[in-house]
Amino acid sequence: MSGGEGGFSISSHLQGEAMKDWRDVVMYPTYPVSNRDYSHWPDKPEGWSKVTEYSERLMGLAYKLLEVLSEAMGLEKDALKNACVDMEQKIFVTYFPKTP
Repeated sequence: MSGGEGGFSISSHLQGEAMKDWRDVVMYPTYPVSNRDYSHWPDKPEGWSKVTEYSERLMGLAYKLLEVLSEAMGLEKDALKNACVDMEQKIFVTYFPKTP
């Protein structure tokens, strides 16, 4: 299954790569929210919405850290946050099974 850009995707190996390093990779883009394409996201397992909630809380923490660092450097509170306009957040899960 592959959702492509803005979706939920799974790949078994990298393109052009020998199969000796077999792996399953799940990539779940979580931020910016405007780039999400929910039509490719799983309905299951139940509780998946908690993963989204967790990622949103992590972004909140990242923004808070940027505010603290900005103030520590004598800048305005939102200086670093504004400098990081194109921030992205993705969750990657990688599983390395025995090579078939």
